[in-house]
Amino acid sequence: MNPLAAPLWIAGLIAPFAVADLRRFRFIAVAFVVTAVLTIAGNGKDYYLAAAYPPLFVLGALVAERAIRSVALRAVYVAAIVALAAVIAPLALPILPPATLVAYERALHVAPQTKSAATPSRCRPRLPTCSGGTISYARWPRRGQRSR
Repeated sequence: MNPLAAPLWIAGLIAPFAVADLRRFRFIAVAFVVTAVLTIAGNGKDYYLAAAYPPLFVLGALVAERAIRSVALRAVYVAAIVALAAVIAPLALPILPPATLVAYERALHVAPQTKSAATPSRCRPRLPTCSGGTISYARWPRRGQRSR
């Protein structure tokens, strides 16, 4: 998740309890907290909560619109969120070919996760473990064949 967008959803989580005319939306904040607690307690994946964030963004945007009067300042904030999203999207989504992804990670000084530091370097994956399942097995060279 984009860290620059965190103030929006956090404000959306707090706003129904702090702003009088948003009280009718308290159920959204309560539902989010209950769902988050159950997801964490059940060892769920972090992306299980992805569908619960948009209502919090809406509530947070309402608060931000009231708090930040300058349209230009709001536009700069949104532009910063979009710019950072463009930079981090290739790290989270399978939109780059593997070789390009490795080069992109090196350029950003972001090392891919490996299984273990005790694993010999020749056995460590060059791609993040989340990217491994996005590559078609048909494109992998078979044993004894050279890669193209």
